[in-house]
Amino acid sequence: MAEISLITITDVQGYRRVDPKFDVTRFNTFVMEAQRTNLRGLFGDALYYAFMSDTRISGIYKELLDGKTYTYNNETIMFYGLKPALCYWWLAIAAREGDLFLSGYGAIQYTNNPQQNFESSKEKERIAVGYIQTAQGYADDIVKFLDENASIYSLWKNNEEVNSINFVSFRL
Repeated sequence: MAEISLITITDVQGYRRVDPKFDVTRFNTFVMEAQRTNLRGLFGDALYYAFMSDTRISGIYKELLDGKTYTYNNETIMFYGLKPALCYWWLAIAAREGDLFLSGYGAIQYTNNPQQNFESSKEKERIAVGYIQTAQGYADDIVKFLDENASIYSLWKNNEEVNSINFVSFRL
């Protein structure tokens, strides 16, 4: 199975400001971690591997990735696809593990002062938790979409044992 990055830095920039010169290798590492951990946990193994094996990401998988409108209870619902959840999962990882974190007023560079580093790590975690909460909202929409289209996505099994998102959080 050839894994591909499902999002780009441009996709993330649609949600938060990120330096376009962000290290590409590091960006892809964070994307792969979000995909392998969070997306696989959400989809379950069978759907995840089928999705990632379709290197063209076409047909029904393209709709799952990019989103679409669909009808539910005679109402038109806008499904935004996987990208928003992946972007916020990426932001959470980047906030926790990056040298910079993104705040409402831009990127902040940390210093070597131990007290400042302790305060900074608490702030980084607070920001990461916010991103995770936003990603969870999008993940809930993904589950709703897959439930409504279970006949199309036959590998989707909606039970909490198979599809669970376990994003490790830590407190200081």
